Amino acid sequence: MKEWILKNSFGCSVRFHKPELDISGWLKHYCVTISGEGMQASVRVDNLPYGRNPADFFEELARQWQGWQGEQSWAAIEGE
Repeated sequence: MKEWILKNSFGCSVRFHKPELDISGWLKHYCVTISGEGMQASVRVDNLPYGRNPADFFEELARQWQGWQGEQSWAAIEGE
């Protein structure tokens, strides 16, 4: 996972950054920063071995750019 940012037209963004990999290349931790007018909040997220990498989730959405059935959602395992 490299750094990437999701932005909207109102100047709000969600930034996934500072990935930390273990010796095997597994994404162990990353930071998420939410920014908007006059505010910013960050959290460090643990990505447990059975967790779903957020980059994989967004890549899947991009592959299905024409739409999908039902709701798609992602959340950190420990609720960060």
